[in-house]
Amino acid sequence: ARQCRCLRDMAPRVQDVVFPVITVDPLRVQVKNRSHTYEEALELAGFGRAQLGLMALAGCCLMATMNESMVASFVLSAGHCDLGLDPEKIGAIGGAIFLGNMLASYIWGYQADTRGRKTVLQCALFATSVCSVVSSFATDFISLLVMRFIAGLCISATSAIAYTYLGEFCTAQRRGQMVAYASVMISFGVLFVAGKCGLILMHLMA
Repeated sequence: ARQCRCLRDMAPRVQDVVFPVITVDPLRVQVKNRSHTYEEALELAGFGRAQLGLMALAGCCLMATMNESMVASFVLSAGHCDLGLDPEKIGAIGGAIFLGNMLASYIWGYQADTRGRKTVLQCALFATSVCSVVSSFATDFISLLVMRFIAGLCISATSAIAYTYLGEFCTAQRRGQMVAYASVMISFGVLFVAGKCGLILMHLMA
């Protein structure tokens, strides 16, 4: 009996047992577990060199679009004698690239949404470069017309994709600003192609 009483005295009493109390903030748990929207992810990522680099690349793409669209207007005015082109054929070659732009813009937008903007943009720019190089070796009206039309089909991807591709990496507050800055390169494209063609024509006519 004495041993049982000793064991009972050694056992911890209920009031002596300490239970840790953990408080849980339901609002904090809800914030940690919930998913973020794309705009919230852009806000968390911030704005920096990546967006500025993409703005420069998008501007160069738009500049390439303007160069490819306007270069025929300068070159054909001086090359009609070598190719034997009358004004109607010159107009057809100059308008072929714009016709390609109108026909392919919707197709490129769909391809960019389904296959990825970066991949489609790279393929279109590469195809445009190939068509431009091939068209520079054209010696007759038909081949030049076809290559300029295909170049128009390909170069329309840049104007259809460059804006959206740039906007996807910018927050709503910066998106319009970055797109406007990239669009400035279009004006530089006109000045660049006019100056380049002017220097070439001056050298040929000297």
